[in-house]
Amino acid sequence: MVESKHTFNIENIYLNHSEFKSPRPFHRTSKDWRPNANLKLEINSVKHDDQFDVAVKIIVDVTMDKEEVFSVTVDQGGTFLIKGYTADEEEHLTESFCASILYPYARQKISDMITSAGFPPLHLSPIDFETRYRQLKKKDTQKA
Repeated sequence: MVESKHTFNIENIYLNHSEFKSPRPFHRTSKDWRPNANLKLEINSVKHDDQFDVAVKIIVDVTMDKEEVFSVTVDQGGTFLIKGYTADEEEHLTESFCASILYPYARQKISDMITSAGFPPLHLSPIDFETRYRQLKKKDTQKA
């Protein structure tokens, strides 16, 4: 049996923080529901020996006619065992692969919070974290 020098395991998936804020309930908003959603995405990772704590933070601010309707924040975390990779490969794994594992959990939590508050569902589109990572690396290379 050949033993691989590379190890990748999902150790834990957890919710770091979630918050929902709205200045008024949905039934007090306009009947003509045409919201504008602005999504902010952050990916952070911290290395502890061979374990990485990775967090995908999503903030969605929804406005309508330039007035705040609601804001929702979810910080979804995970602990991953990553061994045998170079620093560049570790960065790639955490920023792309780990983020793609955590994003559906964050997206579901956001959806649940919005509908639990009485607002119509807001479905966030999937994100191609691999393409996002490559674009960010390309920008970094062009700046250097």
